[in-house]
Amino acid sequence: MEWNRPWAQIPYGSRTIAVSEAESHLRRLVKLGRAEAVPGSDPATYVAVRATGHPPRRPAPSRPRPPRRNPARPVTPPT
Repeated sequence: MEWNRPWAQIPYGSRTIAVSEAESHLRRLVKLGRAEAVPGSDPATYVAVRATGHPPRRPAPSRPRPPRRNPARPVTPPT
């Protein structure tokens, strides 16, 4: 993993939190079938896998979406 600055410059408490959060995300990906451990790797290494039965993600819209209406403001019909 890469961090936003060199590991030695990250305070110890922040390192613990960062590693715990990364591990939590990784466990979730394994549970969803999106990652798996590489057998026999030391330290533990994981690879991404494509989960079966899930449709591929939809591509981003090619044109911008219109702005959302604010429900607090009444819509005035054109005259």
